[in-house]
Amino acid sequence: MVKISIPFSVLASYDDSGVTGAPYCMVLEPGTYRVYVGSDVRNAEEGANFEIIQQKVIEKLEQALAPVEAFDRFKMSKDGNGKFELTREAVPTGKNRKRKNARKICRKRSHIRETTGMC
Repeated sequence: MVKISIPFSVLASYDDSGVTGAPYCMVLEPGTYRVYVGSDVRNAEEGANFEIIQQKVIEKLEQALAPVEAFDRFKMSKDGNGKFELTREAVPTGKNRKRKNARKICRKRSHIRETTGMC
């Protein structure tokens, strides 16, 4: 048997609009999480799954470098029959923050810069 540990932080998503009730937080939402294993994506099979019963706030953050001009982004939504469809929603905009503050936040979150190239 192989044991793999996956920290909740890598499964969490950033709530930029407050839809989860926790704006500007990394949130682990309730639901079934499935872990697939295999030699490649075409041969992967479900190896394990686990249930998150209650929403967990993993980390509280603050808004930085948010868009200052409005535009639409794509979003998956359920239609009246419970099927998913591609829709659009307005991106949350923020106040223009000072670059100094943004750099400070990026230094605190250096692992984001290392893994995504952002900041």
